[in-house]
Amino acid sequence: MKYDAAINESMRMMQGHKMKLFLLDLSFIGWFFLCILTFGIGFLFLSPYVSTAHAHFYEDLKTETL
Repeated sequence: MKYDAAINESMRMMQGHKMKLFLLDLSFIGWFFLCILTFGIGFLFLSPYVSTAHAHFYEDLKTETL
């Protein structure tokens, strides 16, 4: 798949789901503040958690659009 086709496919998949992704990211705001209070040490644990949540969001989005 060429890069422009991948971008177009991604844009097609995200139509109508941008707010869901925004709310998913917004749900982590409390955790971000807690990580700042720990002088950044908490980000060692939060980063994989957020990445996993985004991966599951993509998997759900992929099964929904296919």
